[in-house]
Amino acid sequence: MMSKSNKMATLKVLMFGFLVWAVIVCMSSTPKAYANTCPFHSNIFNSTGKSSDVCYANVDYQGTLSNQYHSSYPVNLLSGNKHLTETDIYPQNINGQIGLEFTRYYNSMSSHKGMLGYGWRTLYEPQLLDRGNTLSLIQPDGTQFHFHLATDTKDGYKTDRYISNNPEYGYFVKISKGGLVEWQWYRPSGQRFTFIIDSRYMTAKETLGKLSKIVANHREPNSDYIQVIYDKNHKIAQVVDSLGQKLIFNYQNKKVILRLNDTTHTYYQDDKHNLIGYTDSEGNAFNYHYDNKEFPHSITKKTLISDDETQILGNWRYDDKGRVDYEELPNKKKSLTITYDPKAPTSKQDIAYENGTKHYTTTTINGLGEVVKYIFTITGGFYELIDKQYENCQSCDGLSMQKTDEQGNVAKRIIGDTTYFYTYDNQSRLTLIEVQSKDTPKQWQQKRQYVGDGRLPSQIIRPSTAPNKEHTLSITYNQYGQPTYIKEMGYRNSSTGIYKIVRDYRYEYKIINGKSKLIAFDGALAGEKDKIRYHYDDKGQLIAIYYPKHLSQSIQYDELGRVAIFTDLGNLIYQYQYDTKGNIIKSDEAGKVRHIKYNALGKPTKITDDGGQTLVYHYDKSGALIGLSDDKSTKIEFVRDVENGLVSARLIDKKSGNHIEITQKDELLSVEAFGNLVQELPRKTAYNNFLSKWHVLDNWLNDFPTQTLIDNKGESTSVYFDDFGKVSEENSPITAKTSYDWDMLGNLNIITNQNGQIIKFIRDGFGDIIQITDDDGDTDLQWSDGKLTAATHKDYHLLFEYGDNNQIIKKSYILDGHPFNVLYHYDDNGKLSEITYPSGMRLGYDYDIDGKLRQIYKNGLIIKKPLIDKFNQLIKDNKTYEQSFVFGNGIKQVHSYDKMGLPTMVGSQNLAYSQSISYDNGHTIDYHYANDINALADNEKSNKIESNTPATYLAQSTTPNDEYDALGQLVAQNDHRYEYDSQGRLVKFFKNGEPITSYAYLYTGERYKKVSYQNGQPTHTTYYLYDNGILLAEVHQDNHQQWQYTEYLHLGVRPVIQFNNKTPYYLTTDHRGAVMVATDDKQNIVWQANLTDNGYANISKQEITLNL
Repeated sequence: MMSKSNKMATLKVLMFGFLVWAVIVCMSSTPKAYANTCPFHSNIFNSTGKSSDVCYANVDYQGTLSNQYHSSYPVNLLSGNKHLTETDIYPQNINGQIGLEFTRYYNSMSSHKGMLGYGWRTLYEPQLLDRGNTLSLIQPDGTQFHFHLATDTKDGYKTDRYISNNPEYGYFVKISKGGLVEWQWYRPSGQRFTFIIDSRYMTAKETLGKLSKIVANHREPNSDYIQVIYDKNHKIAQVVDSLGQKLIFNYQNKKVILRLNDTTHTYYQDDKHNLIGYTDSEGNAFNYHYDNKEFPHSITKKTLISDDETQILGNWRYDDKGRVDYEELPNKKKSLTITYDPKAPTSKQDIAYENGTKHYTTTTINGLGEVVKYIFTITGGFYELIDKQYENCQSCDGLSMQKTDEQGNVAKRIIGDTTYFYTYDNQSRLTLIEVQSKDTPKQWQQKRQYVGDGRLPSQIIRPSTAPNKEHTLSITYNQYGQPTYIKEMGYRNSSTGIYKIVRDYRYEYKIINGKSKLIAFDGALAGEKDKIRYHYDDKGQLIAIYYPKHLSQSIQYDELGRVAIFTDLGNLIYQYQYDTKGNIIKSDEAGKVRHIKYNALGKPTKITDDGGQTLVYHYDKSGALIGLSDDKSTKIEFVRDVENGLVSARLIDKKSGNHIEITQKDELLSVEAFGNLVQELPRKTAYNNFLSKWHVLDNWLNDFPTQTLIDNKGESTSVYFDDFGKVSEENSPITAKTSYDWDMLGNLNIITNQNGQIIKFIRDGFGDIIQITDDDGDTDLQWSDGKLTAATHKDYHLLFEYGDNNQIIKKSYILDGHPFNVLYHYDDNGKLSEITYPSGMRLGYDYDIDGKLRQIYKNGLIIKKPLIDKFNQLIKDNKTYEQSFVFGNGIKQVHSYDKMGLPTMVGSQNLAYSQSISYDNGHTIDYHYANDINALADNEKSNKIESNTPATYLAQSTTPNDEYDALGQLVAQNDHRYEYDSQGRLVKFFKNGEPITSYAYLYTGERYKKVSYQNGQPTHTTYYLYDNGILLAEVHQDNHQQWQYTEYLHLGVRPVIQFNNKTPYYLTTDHRGAVMVATDDKQNIVWQANLTDNGYANISKQEITLNL
C-alpha cells in the first residue's frame, strides 16, 4: 500500500532527475571587515545627541543589520529610514582573514555626501568625530558607536583610552606620529582600524578622522590588512590588500570608475550629487531615481537594465517627514503601506532627548491585507521594539523579535511561543542563556565562564542528559585567540547507571608569513592515530592536508586566491573557473564538465553538462524562483502569493500541458527547501570543508535527552543518549535491551544485546573499520585511498577494484574457495555502460542525448538483444502520472499514480496488475490476472481479466509450546528449533533435532550461502551475490558439478528480469515490486502467483523456479 508521501517522492525524483551532478561542500567565505562588528542599535548617544553636520547619518534610523522584527522590507519600520546594502565586488581569497571587496550602503535620512553621492557610504568610508573627551564612530552602514575618555589600568600601567559603555565594541587609543594625530580602534576580535585626520573638516572643537588601514589581527606580526590610499583631493584613490590586489578609483565629471584587475565598475551621478546609475563588470545597468522634490536625495525607484530589458526592482514613497510610507517591490507582488504614530518625534533634537517613557506605534499592511503593529520606545535616540501585534495575519507564526539592554546586548529573543533570556557580566560577555516555552517553566540552557578580561569563553556548560549533571566544554587559547586545547566532559546515562565520558582535542599553530596558521589537529584518539596536518605556501595559503593512512588533499589557487584546482582523496581532480564576480562558471569534476550561467542579480540561470543534460532556472521580476526545467519536456513550476510565499508546486509535461499539483503546506516546505538547495548548487564545489573535523564548538547547543517512543499498541521503547549525542542504550518490548559503546570520535565500537552476544568494530586512526568480530568469527577489511579493497573472513574473501574516477570496475567473490566475478564499464560521462555477470553474460546500457536511460540490452557475439526499451514518463490527464517501459518480449510494464501519489495501476494491463481500490477510510490493493494464462502471444491480444479474491488477514499461528529467547526470537515450535546469530539473523533450522537448513551472511548483513541437509549431512549449497544490497545472482552446482546461474536485473530495487543460465524471463511486478507473472521471449507465462494486498502469494503456475 502506497503512502500519501509518494506524491512528494514522485516530484522529488523528477526534481533530482534534473541534477545529475552533485556538488557537495560550500567554499569557505571570508567575513566582511565591518559586517560582523556593527550590530543594529548598538550605539549610545551622548548627552546632547548632537553630531557634526558633515557626518550626520541618522544612525538610529538604519535597519540594515536589525534582527528586531525580521522585516523582509528594506525599511526601518520604526523610524521610516529607507536603507540599501549593495555589494558589487565580493572577497574571493578564501585564505584571507579579510578580503578585498566593495560594498555600499544607503540611508535616506542621512545628509552625508560620500564618494558616490548623498546618502551613500562605501565600506571604506567610516568617519570618526573627535570632540576631545568623546569619540563618535559612524560606520559605513550608518550605525554609530560612542566612546569616552577614561584611564585604564592594566598590568599596573595607566593608559588613556576611549572606551564604550559596552566592552564588546572595543576601545580607541589616540597617538601622535611625526606630529600627526592617529586613532586606532581595537576590537575584541583582534581587528584594528586606523584613522587619520581628514583635514577638510576641522574646527577648534571637532576633528574628523578617515579610515587609513584595517588589520585583521593586530596580535599577529604580519596579519592580513587593507590599506586605504587617498589622492591630493582627499578622495580614495586606491584600496590595497596584503596580497597586492588593488581597487583603483578614477574620478571624472559625474562619474566614478572602479577597477579591479581586468574588471570595471562605473558609478554615475546627477547634478544634485545623487547616485543615479551603476554598471557592473558584465554590462548590467542599475539605475536609481529620486523623484521626491521635497526630499531630493531620497530614492524613489530602482531599476535594472539587462539584455535590453528594463526591470523595476522597487518603488518607494515618502510622507511629509521624509519617512517611507509605501513600498512596492518587483512585479507588484510585494507591497507594504506604513502608517506612523503621529505623536512620534521626527526632528533630530526631539529624538535625542526622548527618555523611553513613551510608547509609539507603527502600523503596516501588506499585499495580503495582513496588519502588524510595532510598539516601540526611544531612549536618547535609541529605538527599541517592545511588542508586536497581529491582525488578520496568516503568515505570522514564525515572526520573532528581540529586546536589548542599555549596552545594546540582546537581552531577550522571542521566537513563536519560545522565549530566550540572555545574561551578561559587567564586560558585556554572555554568561547565561535561559529558555522558556509556553507550557514549560524557565530553565537554563547554557552557562559561560571566562578567564581574566578575555572575551572568549574558557568554559561552556549545558545540562547533561544525565539527571543533576552538567556537560562541560573547557577551552584554552593562544595569544591570538585560537583554541589550542579543548576538553569535553559529560555523562552516559543508561538503565544500569551513569558513567563519565571524556574526550579532548589539541591544535598546533605556526607563524607562516607573519600569520598564526593551524598546522595540526590531533583528535580524541590516543596518540596520533587521528592526527591531521596542514601545509601552506609562503603566502600562507593552505596547499595540502595530510590525513592518517597516507591520504591527502591538495589545493591550487588562481591569482585572486580562489580555488582553481582541488585534488581530493583518491587523486580525483576538480578544476574551477570564475566570472568577474567570483561565481563558478565552469567546473571539471573528475572529468565531468559543467557550464553555469547567471543573471544580473547573480542568480544561476542555466547549468549544462557535457552529457547534454540541462537545468534551467526560472525567476519572476522580484528574483524569486518560480520554476525549474530540463529545457525540453518537463518543468516544475512554483506558484507564489503576493508575499512570495509558495502556495503550490506543479509538475508540468511541456508536451501535453498536463500537470500534477502539490498544495499541502508541509509538502510545500520540502519543495521550497529543494528550490533553495538547487539555487545554491552552482556556488558549491568539491573543495571540502576539511577543517570541519576541528570545529568542535559547532552545534554545541543541541540537547540529546532520553526519549520514549510509543508504538500503536501502547508499548514503549526507551532510547538513552549520552552527552556526546550518541545512543547508549535502547530498551524495546521486542528486542529487550541493546547497549552501544562508542569511541571518542563518535564511532561505534561495540553492540551488546540482551543475550550477551557482542559485535565489535575495530577501527584505524582514520575511523575506517578494519575488523568486525561477532560469534561467526572475524572479518578483516582493507582500505586504499579511502576505498574498501578487500574483506576477508574464514569462509569468504571479497575483492574490489576501482577505475581512474574511483568507480568500481570489478568485484570478486571467493566463497568457500569458489571465485565469482562481476565487471563494470562506464562511458565518458561516468554512466554505467556494461556489466558482466558471474556467468559471463554481458548487459549493455544505452542513453539518449539528455543522458537518460533509453535501453538495456544483452550483448551477444554479433547482435544486441533488447531486454528493456521505450522508457517513458508522462502526465496523462491532470490526474494521473505514468511511467512505463517495454520488455524485450513486447510486454509493457506500467506504473500509474493519481495526483495524491497513490498507485492506480501497476503491472501489465492485459497480463496482470495491481490496482488501488478506494473506500471511505482509505484504500486497498486489488489484483487482476488474465483468464487464459497462455493466450497472450501475438501482442497481448487477450483482454479477459479476472479480479482476485479479496485479501484476508493472515494471523501468525502460535502454540502454547512456542519458546522465545530474551530478544523475542522464536527458538522452538513443536519439533522445530531455530538458532540466530548476534545480529538476530536465522543461521540454522532443525527438525526433530536434525539440521534441515543453515545460512551464512556477509559482514554487510546479506545472506551469501544456504546449505540444505539430509540425514544430518549437507547435500546442496547455493551462493548469493549482491550488488549494493540488491540480489545479483544465485549460483549452485548441479549433479555433474557444473555451475548453474540464476541472475537478476533490477531497476532500482524492482526486479525486472530473471536469467536462468542467460535465458531471460520477464517479471511483471506489482506496486511493491513483488512478482505476479513471469513470461518468456514468446510472451508465454512460465510462472504466476496470485497475490493479496497483505503479501500472501499462492503460486498457480511454476515452469521455472523463482525465489524473489
